[in-house]
Amino acid sequence: MIDIQAIIDNSEQQVCPVHGKKPKVIYEDDNLEITACCEDFKKITKDVFNEELRQALIEYLLVRPMRERNKTS
Repeated sequence: MIDIQAIIDNSEQQVCPVHGKKPKVIYEDDNLEITACCEDFKKITKDVFNEELRQALIEYLLVRPMRERNKTS
Protein backbone atom coordinates (compact mmCIF):
# COMPACT_ATOMS: atom_id res chain seq x y z
CA MET A 1 0.00 0.00 0.00
CA ILE A 2 1.13 3.55 -0.66
CA ASP A 3 1.88 5.55 2.48
CA ILE A 4 0.41 8.96 1.63
CA GLN A 5 1.19 10.26 5.13
CA ALA A 6 4.90 9.57 4.60
CA ILE A 7 4.77 11.50 1.32
CA ILE A 8 3.02 14.40 3.07
CA ASP A 9 5.58 14.34 5.89
CA ASN A 10 8.49 14.39 3.42
CA SER A 11 6.90 17.26 1.50
CA GLU A 12 6.47 19.24 4.73
CA GLN A 13 10.18 18.84 5.53
CA GLN A 14 11.10 21.11 2.62
CA VAL A 15 12.34 24.58 3.64
CA CYS A 16 11.80 27.68 1.52
CA PRO A 17 15.22 28.89 0.35
CA VAL A 18 14.02 32.52 0.48
CA HIS A 19 11.97 32.70 3.68
CA GLY A 20 13.23 29.69 5.66
CA LYS A 21 9.72 28.42 6.36
CA LYS A 22 8.15 24.97 5.93
CA PRO A 23 4.88 24.36 4.04
CA LYS A 24 1.68 22.76 5.27
CA VAL A 25 0.39 19.93 3.08
CA ILE A 26 -3.12 18.48 3.28
CA TYR A 27 -4.30 15.61 1.07
CA GLU A 28 -7.93 14.57 1.54
CA ASP A 29 -10.37 12.94 -0.87
CA ASP A 30 -7.89 13.19 -3.77
CA ASN A 31 -7.54 16.94 -3.16
CA LEU A 32 -4.07 18.39 -2.53
CA GLU A 33 -3.85 21.66 -0.61
CA ILE A 34 -0.52 23.33 0.02
CA THR A 35 -0.03 26.40 2.18
CA ALA A 36 3.37 28.00 1.68
CA CYS A 37 5.04 31.36 2.28
CA CYS A 38 5.25 32.17 -1.45
CA GLU A 39 3.95 30.90 -4.79
CA ASP A 40 7.37 29.69 -5.96
CA PHE A 41 7.78 27.53 -2.87
CA LYS A 42 4.22 26.29 -3.19
CA LYS A 43 5.10 25.03 -6.69
CA ILE A 44 8.32 23.41 -5.45
CA THR A 45 6.41 21.64 -2.68
CA LYS A 46 3.76 20.43 -5.13
CA ASP A 47 6.49 19.13 -7.45
CA VAL A 48 8.14 17.27 -4.54
CA PHE A 49 4.80 15.75 -3.50
CA ASN A 50 3.97 14.69 -7.07
CA GLU A 51 7.41 13.16 -7.66
CA GLU A 52 7.29 11.17 -4.43
CA LEU A 53 3.77 10.00 -5.23
CA ARG A 54 4.89 9.00 -8.74
CA GLN A 55 7.81 7.01 -7.31
CA ALA A 56 5.53 5.30 -4.79
CA LEU A 57 3.08 4.36 -7.55
CA ILE A 58 5.87 2.92 -9.69
CA GLU A 59 7.09 0.89 -6.72
CA TYR A 60 3.58 -0.31 -5.88
CA LEU A 61 2.43 -1.13 -9.42
CA LEU A 62 5.61 -2.30 -11.15
CA VAL A 63 8.58 -3.06 -8.96
CA ARG A 64 6.89 -4.86 -6.10
CA PRO A 65 4.86 -7.27 -8.28
CA MET A 66 8.02 -8.14 -10.24
CA ARG A 67 9.86 -8.97 -7.00
CA GLU A 68 6.97 -11.13 -5.84
CA ARG A 69 6.92 -12.99 -9.18
CA ASN A 70 10.67 -13.59 -8.95
CA LYS A 71 10.30 -15.04 -5.44
CA THR A 72 7.75 -17.61 -6.62
CA SER A 73 9.73 -18.79 -9.63
